[in-house]
Amino acid sequence: MSATALLIGSIVLLIALTAIWARQRARRIRAEADERERRALEAVRGGGDPLAAVDGKGAGKASEPAGDTIFEPNVPTGVMPGRGGIEVAEVLDIEELLRDETAAVAERARAQLEEPTNIHSGDTLPPRPASAAAPSTPTAPASAAPMAAAPPARARPMPNTPAAAPVVAPGHDVPLRELVLAWFEARGYRSSPASPVVRPIELVLRHKDDPARAYAFVVGTQRVTAERVQQLAQQARSIGLIRVLVVADAGLTPEAVRAKRGVRVLDRAALKAELDKLDLSVAAKIIAVARKRAAARALAH
Repeated sequence: MSATALLIGSIVLLIALTAIWARQRARRIRAEADERERRALEAVRGGGDPLAAVDGKGAGKASEPAGDTIFEPNVPTGVMPGRGGIEVAEVLDIEELLRDETAAVAERARAQLEEPTNIHSGDTLPPRPASAAAPSTPTAPASAAPMAAAPPARARPMPNTPAAAPVVAPGHDVPLRELVLAWFEARGYRSSPASPVVRPIELVLRHKDDPARAYAFVVGTQRVTAERVQQLAQQARSIGLIRVLVVADAGLTPEAVRAKRGVRVLDRAALKAELDKLDLSVAAKIIAVARKRAAARALAH
């Protein structure tokens, strides 16, 4: 009888010890997973390699600047965990963008960035050609004597002045694609990849506060023409989008801008005009984020 009780007691003790060991092991595994995720997020914030951070090889490197711009240590972006554990999505956030600005600068930038684009989605007729007829001038009375034509004025020679050096726009060394995406994200748009079957539509940009404000995002690798704009608009409608954003990386024809309502074509000059409306410090931060992303994209490819 005592032997049976001893055996039962030993079994109960073994079960209790096993349960304690399993609980401690589960707690340790959970703590290690949390630490790996923390290191991965820190590595992404610092521009490092999240996989190396998970393996412990990138620890301690998250605080190092990833580029040569003064805005790199304080990149105005938010990092959101993705569904795949260490997968992350870096988003340019307007609150982080304006955090260190004065109240006046922040107010001006917010008004400019949050202003909706006045772009209509209905069809439009082609632009009416300008009339070549000049307004008629009253004829002189028949009795009036003809006036002698004055001799043409002699042109005064102009001094030889050196040609002005071309003005280099800020961010001229950054790919236009990354500049446009950073600027739209600062305005509140969030991107998601489009299906490969709808190429060249690469992304769908949708406003975080108003999902109805959405664009099919296309990068034009060739000169954008009016015919190309019409094709892209028709393709976007096939997937339920009535607005198209075309990055004219190779330039555009003059009629491409007015070819179709609901389509916005941005070349480098048009985007520079938008960035020039912002204070220099705010525009510089947007350009710095675009430059960092372009460098990371170049390394990935």
